[in-house]
Amino acid sequence: MFVSRVKENTNFEIVEELRTWCGNSFPLEGQPLQAVLDDLQRQEIDVQITLSFDRKRGLGASTTRTFRLVGVRNDDSDESHLYLMNLDSDNYRAPDRAVRYRVRWEIELLFKEFKSRFGLDVINTTDAYIIEALLIMAALLLLMCRVTVDELQKLDAKKRDCADDVHTLSNGTRI
Repeated sequence: MFVSRVKENTNFEIVEELRTWCGNSFPLEGQPLQAVLDDLQRQEIDVQITLSFDRKRGLGASTTRTFRLVGVRNDDSDESHLYLMNLDSDNYRAPDRAVRYRVRWEIELLFKEFKSRFGLDVINTTDAYIIEALLIMAALLLLMCRVTVDELQKLDAKKRDCADDVHTLSNGTRI
């Protein structure tokens, strides 16, 4: 089971639509993804695509597989975020996949930060209790660091506001 974000300029051939749309929709089967993506008025796209790739280096064997491609339109940027997956459309709706991918990505970024700030990638243990304790300590430390930085930034902003007030008063301007 996998879900992977796809670059915006990727151009797969659509082989099947997995959802029926009401209204003024047009067929997507047989179309390149980029040819239809800008013209879509819908919030999501849920299609099967074909993907060709080399199996292993040096063997010269190429394989074509069919995968599900889900796109969810981002309201802020008006662009579609595309996800390639092997999950069936009956049990996994497109918007749910997008939200879960974002959450998974946030978790990956959190663990990357744990590794870089607290060196959790160099600890040599397989003891589940030690690993759990280290993760909890790292999470608490990271939380404390972020709260401290936020408070320091607030103090710095207040200090700058006070300095601006003093500068204004020293120039003879009334507040």
